[in-house]
Amino acid sequence: MTITFTIPGKPCAWQRARSNGKIRFDSPEQTRNKSNIASIAFEAMRGRPPLEGALSVEVIATWPWPKSMSKKKREVTPWVTGRPDADNVMKLIGDAINNIVWRDDSQIVYLFVTKKYGEVPSTFICVWELEE
Repeated sequence: MTITFTIPGKPCAWQRARSNGKIRFDSPEQTRNKSNIASIAFEAMRGRPPLEGALSVEVIATWPWPKSMSKKKREVTPWVTGRPDADNVMKLIGDAINNIVWRDDSQIVYLFVTKKYGEVPSTFICVWELEE
């Protein structure tokens, strides 16, 4: 089985939890991002239970072109090489869709994360079960 969905808007990355000395908490922005990702993933599952077993995941995170980047440079520089790190983009997605698309992100055995520039900022996610 293959599950695909797209999260519209600029890709988000996991941020370290903050603390007030007693309680650790996520920022309000991160909580909103997780909630948004989870609701889109829930719709993509169409009432099916979380996937079991080994999984392969592809994430394509697309950022808008910087206004300062010339048209000529855009033709030769499609990749985002700065922050956020690819693993932090995946970490937020993994946490947000645990128990929705999969039981736990430890089920992922193949992971492909691409960071690129494009006209429409979004995050495309494709998850498929691997056969035994």
